[in-house]
Amino acid sequence: MLGLTLVACGTAPDASVPQIPSPVATANATATTQPTSQPTNTPTPPPVATMLRTTIPGTQAPTWVVEVRTPQYAPTRGLGDPNLKSAAETRVAQNHAALGTALAMTPSSTPGSPTATYTPAPTATEILGWIGWGCGAGENSHVAQYPSCWQLSLNGHLIYIMAGRLGIGDPNQGAIEVSELGPDDSYHLIGTYLTPSKQGTVDIATVDGTRVYLVQSNLPTPLDGEATPVTPVPNFVFVFDLATDQWVSP
Repeated sequence: MLGLTLVACGTAPDASVPQIPSPVATANATATTQPTSQPTNTPTPPPVATMLRTTIPGTQAPTWVVEVRTPQYAPTRGLGDPNLKSAAETRVAQNHAALGTALAMTPSSTPGSPTATYTPAPTATEILGWIGWGCGAGENSHVAQYPSCWQLSLNGHLIYIMAGRLGIGDPNQGAIEVSELGPDDSYHLIGTYLTPSKQGTVDIATVDGTRVYLVQSNLPTPLDGEATPVTPVPNFVFVFDLATDQWVSP
């Protein structure tokens, strides 16, 4: 009895010593872990950079100059005006005389040799560099407009770039389209890329290597009440890299 009592006393917990609970294994217990939040690697678009057009590297494209002209209208003549009939008769007589002179001075055709051979026309040479204004403009101002175009050879492929804006609904959003000439002699769209921020219509200023530099266009942006005109950052420039098909910082 004494031994049992000593054992019982020896195992009794001391109230003055803090006790540490021991893990208890429970059948069918499932361990739960707190989910760890993972950082999102969402790429942030490059900020709007400012740069004078004359400091952009590469061959400069011409600047679009918008010329405003005042239409000149001819004086209106009323019915019964004797000068109206005489002027019309004079113009008809002049046209007949000019036509007769042109026919008289036209040499007669000489029949060709029956053994003449057909010579195919030479193959057209593709234009590299700045194409011109209005090259990709749509027939309707409500659709996307790409008035500035550039063509270049990249790694043996002919690349065609058009710059401008989206259509009505978001005309402040600048955009470019990149296409490639395929073996079927047709251009195939690689992608349409929106500018990192809305600065209105953009033009191609230069192309330096694989980088396309875009600046503010002088063309007015038509609005139909669905969008508020934006005030672009002065001398802004966007840079698109054709090697990675991404917007990059200058």
